[in-house]
Amino acid sequence: MHNLFSLPRFSRLFQKHTAEHWKSYLMGTGVLAGALLLVLGFLSYMNGGAPNTRAQSAFFGMFMLGAGFLFTSHVFADFSGKARAIAALSLPASHLEKYVVAWLYSFLFFLLVYIGIFYAVDSLVLTLAAHGEQPRPMLNLFAQEEKAYYAFLLFAAVHGIALWGGLFFEKLAFIKTAVSFFALLMLVSILNYSLLQSLLGVDLRFNLPFLSADFIENEHSYYRIAPTGLQQYLPELVLLVLSALFWLAAYARLREKQL
Repeated sequence: MHNLFSLPRFSRLFQKHTAEHWKSYLMGTGVLAGALLLVLGFLSYMNGGAPNTRAQSAFFGMFMLGAGFLFTSHVFADFSGKARAIAALSLPASHLEKYVVAWLYSFLFFLLVYIGIFYAVDSLVLTLAAHGEQPRPMLNLFAQEEKAYYAFLLFAAVHGIALWGGLFFEKLAFIKTAVSFFALLMLVSILNYSLLQSLLGVDLRFNLPFLSADFIENEHSYYRIAPTGLQQYLPELVLLVLSALFWLAAYARLREKQL
């Protein structure tokens, strides 16, 4: 058990990782805050007012996925290249402990920091755009109207893919993982579209897989076929399973580097 996970050893590894990377993480946090302020501020200026909750939800999800994908794909950068990999692999810690440290920073800590930054910037933009009047309402992550909480499910899947890609690709992990991800998404979408079109026998509107089948008949009537009951939670289940599979695949890839 101690060879797999030791709390004192994990604590020392966590402290070492923090001491070595806190400056770069702090700089990344500043860049993220600046980018959010620039985009939300520019949007408020162009629209003559602060963004509504729907726009806030869209930017919340886009920045979370983009910044999270970029950060996660580099969290295992110490294992790329022979010189850096030898130093990282020779650390007196198990592969599980190294994996958990990277997972905590790239998933849990990233989400906590990102949510704090977003709401700090969003609050500032809403206050400045109000011009002394009552500010627009701030995004509620758990509101049913915007359903911003779905971004967390998407982030879990994107995080798993980026974590695996950061270990699988030796160089240019971010670019190669992104290309592989979009190629896989496009392939699955095309296969899903072709299968539904052959089953229904109508001209479908292109849609992401596992969501719905949309089509128009007689140039006027719009129809949507979507899962009901427990089946409507199929996309969420697929994302959770996909996240778990890529997390396990990333851990298996790290173990291969250890052997």
